[in-house]
Amino acid sequence: MKKIHESIGIILFVMLFAAVLSACGGGKDSASGTQAETTAAETTAAVTTAAQTTAPAAAETSQAEPASTAAESAAAGNAGTAESSSEKMTLPGFDFKSGKEDDAEDEAGAEKAGQVENSLIAAGKTFSQEGVYTAFAAENEGLLGSMEELGLSSILTLEEGGKGSMTLDDDSMGITNWSVSGTDFEITLDDGGKATGTLHDGIVEIDLYGDGSMIICYAQEGADISAYEILPLEEIKKILKEREKEQTAAISESKLYKIWETIDPSKGVHLKYSRYNNYYDTAQGYDVHIRDGVYYSRCETVASGKIKVMITFIDKDRKVYNLYPDEMRGTYVTEYPEFMGADGVMMMDDLLADISHRVTVSDYSEETMELDGGIFEAEIFDAESSYPMGIFLFGKDGRLETCVMDKDPEKEEADIEDAVYTIDAIDDKVDESLLDISGYQIN
Repeated sequence: MKKIHESIGIILFVMLFAAVLSACGGGKDSASGTQAETTAAETTAAVTTAAQTTAPAAAETSQAEPASTAAESAAAGNAGTAESSSEKMTLPGFDFKSGKEDDAEDEAGAEKAGQVENSLIAAGKTFSQEGVYTAFAAENEGLLGSMEELGLSSILTLEEGGKGSMTLDDDSMGITNWSVSGTDFEITLDDGGKATGTLHDGIVEIDLYGDGSMIICYAQEGADISAYEILPLEEIKKILKEREKEQTAAISESKLYKIWETIDPSKGVHLKYSRYNNYYDTAQGYDVHIRDGVYYSRCETVASGKIKVMITFIDKDRKVYNLYPDEMRGTYVTEYPEFMGADGVMMMDDLLADISHRVTVSDYSEETMELDGGIFEAEIFDAESSYPMGIFLFGKDGRLETCVMDKDPEKEEADIEDAVYTIDAIDDKVDESLLDISGYQIN
């Protein structure tokens, strides 16, 4: 499992960008076509997979396909919703709960209008706030990596009058408003998403989560970026490996860690579990088979009395497909990033992605808990910026039986991440026949 952990840290730098390719928004109301503001955690992917669920409510509409896991949606672009009628793009990590009323936003726009003539001076060079900014680095957990080495390109264009655009490779979204106060920077996207950061000396830093855990750095041509200590990808891997050793020593006695250690990608990985999403009152059943870089995930969604079935599939050539078994047809979605490796494809599954992160967290508590008349040994991991609180319940034989995800235990209302997983199997019993999709007609 060490190789997988080395790749997890790298995935942190790209999962948020990959999620931009998704055709569906991740907010509470985006599945029904509205643009209500939501929190950042409600729209992401876990970056280590982190993002917890896409909107299963999509299965309630006649035109939307059933939702896949958030990890699948993030890495596959619009996996799970390739045929959805929604065409919006949502940048994850934005603080959708800005607390501003419409008139307050209008005032911000008016304030910005008076500022756009301002210029910034850096090393004797004058930079207008308006202009084209190219992403050159991404920072996560204190590690700054090169966008070029990550194989990504992103352009931020700020136009006079508070408009603009943001692109990722060949995809783009509009900016309806941007404003600067001192060096404080804020943008609003055309889907209602917001982000804050700084703008100074021809450089923009966007804080995706609002907590400093993921920052994307952009610069105008000629701006001085020499103060940024960008690490080579191999150096980042080395640092992550050392961190893993320290974390492993602290959590090696965890029941969850011992289960994780039994997972061997070379032998194959099979998961079967159900997930009940509290917010949408929706049940999903998953059957996942992984071997040699090939990924098969069958999701059956039950919502409003309707059943939808869809398969997310990644072949050895890293091509990602949505498969519709009822019609024996498939749709090509995107290509899985090569540097994540064959083992990294495991992170496409929400449950595996979540467990892979928890086993790097040494701070957890143990309790004996009762659930549905049964007594379980529980390991409890506190909520983090990208992860809800996780409660993992183990039977007497040490088998993981139930996982409870709760973003805010103090709230009576359910959050979009709140879910209960019932695990039937985590083993190496891979059905090889499912990894052959030659019978599907692929478009």
